[in-house]
Amino acid sequence: RLTPWTMNFTTRGLPKRGLRAADDGATMSSMIRSVAPDRAAPARSLGDDLLGLLLEGAAAVHAATDEKTLADVILDAALRGTGMTHAAVLKSVDNEGRIEIVASRATGTTDAPVTFSRSLLAAASGGAVAELGGASDAPVSQSIVQMQISAALCVPLMLGQTPAAYLYLDSRGRSGRAPPPRPNASSFCLALGRMASLALANLKRIDIEMRQATLEAELNAAAVAQKWILPARTGGNGRYTYVGQSVPGQTVGGDFFDVIPLSGNRLAVALGDVSGKGIAASVLMTAAQGFLHACLVE
Repeated sequence: RLTPWTMNFTTRGLPKRGLRAADDGATMSSMIRSVAPDRAAPARSLGDDLLGLLLEGAAAVHAATDEKTLADVILDAALRGTGMTHAAVLKSVDNEGRIEIVASRATGTTDAPVTFSRSLLAAASGGAVAELGGASDAPVSQSIVQMQISAALCVPLMLGQTPAAYLYLDSRGRSGRAPPPRPNASSFCLALGRMASLALANLKRIDIEMRQATLEAELNAAAVAQKWILPARTGGNGRYTYVGQSVPGQTVGGDFFDVIPLSGNRLAVALGDVSGKGIAASVLMTAAQGFLHACLVE
């Protein structure tokens, strides 16, 4: 044997290996038929049903334009795909355990209070799906018992290695009244959570791009204002003429020059270089130039 290959050598002829196929065409031909896509049977298996719902949810997730819309789309698909009664998209506010409810929904009720199990959130905070099944013999937390939760799922919506939000679902009610989750509910929610994570990352990217565009517009406006504060590139006073220009390395900067006419046919020339770059240096440059004018002009 040379891993991963295994070879057999024999002097007694070829051994009988592998599977043997039987020709059953004569007896089975009447049981096999081809079905065109437009003539498919209306009754579909559970897997096909969940796959169709997942594809439908993918289109809605892709079309979401903000986090609230995305959360509503996820909740709708999650409740339909799992058969659970309560769902919420939660987001951690700080490291002290405070949670923001982005959106929530409960089937069969309109004014039900939004409650959830922090134990499941803590279990999912590591990046893995946390699941509570009705057949589990493991001890459960007091919050799960008090809310009469029989089954629950918590799927982290990841941005890189960090959970940005959580898709939380549970079935609750008195013993025997809470509907059990549908088969493959956890796999369905895992796939839905991955799509939601990609959509959330895309929304974050769009938000960053919009903020960057706003910042660039503000910087360009600041550059125009800074050029207006500086003296003209060429000028003169009496028998003095000058040519000067300040070109910042970034949009705005701390380098400046100034030519200030004084009384008595005098002229003050100032050159400045504020330590640093960008907005902070330009603000200090503007303040220094204004202070210089106030001190020299009588």
